[in-house]
Amino acid sequence: MSRKKKGMGKWVVGGLVVAAGVAYFGFGEQLGIRKEGGETMNRQQQMMQASTSEAQVLRGDIQVVTEGSGSIEAADKQAIYADFPLLVSEVIGENGDLVSQGEVIARLDAQSVKDQLRASRQQLSSLDETIRTAPQSGSESLTAPVKGRVKRIFCEKGDLLADVTVENGGIMEIAADGKLEVTVPVDTGAGLSLHTGQDILVRIDGEEEEGYISALENGECTAVFEDRAEYDVDDEATVTTAEGRIIGSGRMVSHYPYLVQAEYGTVKEVKVEENDYVEVGSTLLTRKFTTYTNGYEDLLAQRSELLEDLTLLRGLDKEPVILAQESGILCELALTEGVSTVPNGQMYSVISTDSYHLKAQIDELDIAGVEEGQKAVIVFDALDEEEFEGKVTKVSRLGTNVGGVTSFTVTLEMAGDDRIKTSMSATAKIVTAHKEDTLTIPVDAVQTEDGTKFVNVVTAEGTQRRNVTLGLVNNATAEVLEGLSEGETVVVIGTSELEDMMNMMNAGMQAGQEKRAGGAE
Repeated sequence: MSRKKKGMGKWVVGGLVVAAGVAYFGFGEQLGIRKEGGETMNRQQQMMQASTSEAQVLRGDIQVVTEGSGSIEAADKQAIYADFPLLVSEVIGENGDLVSQGEVIARLDAQSVKDQLRASRQQLSSLDETIRTAPQSGSESLTAPVKGRVKRIFCEKGDLLADVTVENGGIMEIAADGKLEVTVPVDTGAGLSLHTGQDILVRIDGEEEEGYISALENGECTAVFEDRAEYDVDDEATVTTAEGRIIGSGRMVSHYPYLVQAEYGTVKEVKVEENDYVEVGSTLLTRKFTTYTNGYEDLLAQRSELLEDLTLLRGLDKEPVILAQESGILCELALTEGVSTVPNGQMYSVISTDSYHLKAQIDELDIAGVEEGQKAVIVFDALDEEEFEGKVTKVSRLGTNVGGVTSFTVTLEMAGDDRIKTSMSATAKIVTAHKEDTLTIPVDAVQTEDGTKFVNVVTAEGTQRRNVTLGLVNNATAEVLEGLSEGETVVVIGTSELEDMMNMMNAGMQAGQEKRAGGAE
């Protein structure tokens, strides 16, 4: 759709050129330009004939630039939240203000600060009493919380028990019901008639145990049996019917595995081995470095946080104000005179002015060459006489189709500047390709015939057609890979007198339309 629309634009422009040419030559006849026979026709041909010039094949640099426009956004925005419910007496800052770190944004009611300070002191006193009576030291022994057979041991001497628990889900596994299970695939072509609850036999290393089928699903059979002979989990077992017909083989696991947890201490000695049977309260291991329990450490952490709160409140008691914690542009201000702040509720945000993002829209025909890390030049509509450096940091893979034209969002990062404001419009010129010290010619010297690129080379005998292979090409210059040598001269095809006239007329019309549009606003 986008190409059809561009093609239609060419036909419209072409129509304007022809119409204007007809009008011009019509007026020419009225003004007496036609003097004799074919003289007027010769004049028409002269005006429509493109001008030509010559240019040398030179070594130089060439770059390909892709353009896209968009608006400036904050690269970093910091939200600030309230710690306490304090009454706001006056709001000084406004959204859009440029604030410095430590600048006053709002004033607080002094009495509400004193009330909160008193409440926090009382909370600290109560917490200190709880800490005083709380058990501090953890047990040096870790005991079994359930009875059963120990099937897996994940720790050894010197291990930090908290890390072992996180990595394995526990420090040991106990088969809490004294049973094992094995899941085997069922051969549907074997003519077996199976059902849940059916008696089966399980064979392990020459031993045989009675059991039953606990589940039949997804082409698999799960059998449960008593762990009578201290079988090792993960070993293979074969399941058969009571008559001895093989159902299948699989790996044994605990029927109801109980993972023992431990949150503090380091293993001093493991007191059990795999397949040992333990009762509730049996010692599984001993540990060291158990000075404080987790519960006691949590109380100490709460006290540290409360002391920080008291430090903040003492400062507010001396000067009851809300200060800007960062420098930048104030926004999302949620403070209201006569209304208390909400603990953990957002009070305001600050947009950093150290860097900005430009979200530029790039046409689908140009997006292929745009990549992260490419340099760019950014020009603002409001600061069109200055260029700013930028860099591509992200290329979206999701396109947006508007009116049949698809574009992609490219994010560019640029350094901050006092003149830049959020939502300002800007255009990015992204350098998608660059070549140094290469052969170049004006792009208007290149012609195409049946898909072959060629130029007309100026020689002592006249002009000579020469096929060329091109590399990088932009609006003004083409890189020559093959076909030409440095110093040769080529013919450059320019515009005709009629095209120059029409370009001037179109520019005048465009300026008039923009002026009328501005007046209408």
